[in-house]
Amino acid sequence: MIGTKLRVIWYGAWDFLAGSFTAFFWMSYYLNYPIEHSLQHLLISLSIGIVWLIAFSIAGAYAQSLYQKSRLQEFLQTIFIGIPISTLVCWFFIYSENSVSFSSQVLSYSLWNLISLSVGRSIILWIAKRQLQTRQVVVRTLIIGNTKQSVKLFKKLNDQNYFVGYDLMGFIAPQQDAKNGLSKWLPYWGDFDAIQDTVQKHNIEQVIITIPKKQQEQIENCISLLSPFQVAIKLAPETLDILSGSVRTTNVFRDVLIDLDPSPLPAWQRNIKRLMDLLGAFILLIILSPIFLFAAIRTYFSSKGSIIYAQERLGLQGNKFVIYKFRSMIEDAEPNGPALSSDYDPRITSWGKFMRKWRIDELPQLWNIIKGDMSFVGPRPERAYYIDAISKKTPYYKYLLRMRPGLTSWGMVQFGYASSVEEMIERMQYDLAYVENASLLLDIKIMLHTFLIIAKGKGK
Repeated sequence: MIGTKLRVIWYGAWDFLAGSFTAFFWMSYYLNYPIEHSLQHLLISLSIGIVWLIAFSIAGAYAQSLYQKSRLQEFLQTIFIGIPISTLVCWFFIYSENSVSFSSQVLSYSLWNLISLSVGRSIILWIAKRQLQTRQVVVRTLIIGNTKQSVKLFKKLNDQNYFVGYDLMGFIAPQQDAKNGLSKWLPYWGDFDAIQDTVQKHNIEQVIITIPKKQQEQIENCISLLSPFQVAIKLAPETLDILSGSVRTTNVFRDVLIDLDPSPLPAWQRNIKRLMDLLGAFILLIILSPIFLFAAIRTYFSSKGSIIYAQERLGLQGNKFVIYKFRSMIEDAEPNGPALSSDYDPRITSWGKFMRKWRIDELPQLWNIIKGDMSFVGPRPERAYYIDAISKKTPYYKYLLRMRPGLTSWGMVQFGYASSVEEMIERMQYDLAYVENASLLLDIKIMLHTFLIIAKGKGK
């Protein structure tokens, strides 16, 4: 993450303390709660502080580095979250029939919360800005490309360095461009093949791509190479990008750049999706426990081998994890290396065919969801062997690694299981469309279609 000296934990700590103190002050002085109940009021106040912390966490207030936050946006977030939360708090914890009207309580309590939260947040963000201005914190930045636009952008950023805190460390470009332009000011760190080693070696936190748009394939290759890393990726825009609305900024001090968000979902949707995954997985584990038990016993007696089949897959940002299934094939089904299954695969046991038809074999992946390896909806995870095979034919598969893999996917709904690399590439088109259009509403639609497929026994 960008910036390490002023961590976002201070933001959360202040939100908790401000929410708790305001509630305690309100109950003790404004509502005239008896002093002998102070301990009870303190516990209630701490509970209210936790409510504030959860609300801001879900809204994504702690997902972004303090050095990237806008004070105006944070103030507006405090208002939009503070009013409904204050209303709920007044209703559940503070409301009293003997006190002033409920609307007056909400208005006054909201105002106190707005003041206490905003003052503390503003001070913390002011400290963060000062750290950038005095270069106590810098953003280690790599420039990719070496054109006239690269030089122009470098000079702008170098002039504005007091405001944005960029530490322009070096550049990467084709070998023939090594001695031109940026070489007067920055060290040359190799061609595009050196991107990953450079990011790791120099602890790069941000990459600015200045390759002309007409070289689209090179841009896509660079983004693909950067996909496994937690780095901010920005593109130097051309006039058409500005006119088309691709460039959006609210910071008057920063240069105009296109941000490539590594996650297709905004922070608040990611958090809600994760909560839905956890709750859904726990509930299904309890409800379906009899089916789990029956499937485990039936798998044990169906053929020789383990009950649970474990296999390594690649998940979010290319991280490896172990996926779990009820074993639906004979033991040692791949003696000659990885082999995809087909409709009439002789390796599949009779019980395995039944499980696949109703997707029972996938149920152990609820544990993967609880662990955070997977989600209910997302691109299906594949083995590194097949990802390498797909990547040789198309560079786009690695875009799917921007999202946590899923128990089901748009590709699974529209296409189903793939029995060859060509079919995997065909199914990939649907998953790419999902990544580019991801939303909670789309997840719900995919889940409904999946339930229909299962109910009709059309799995395989």
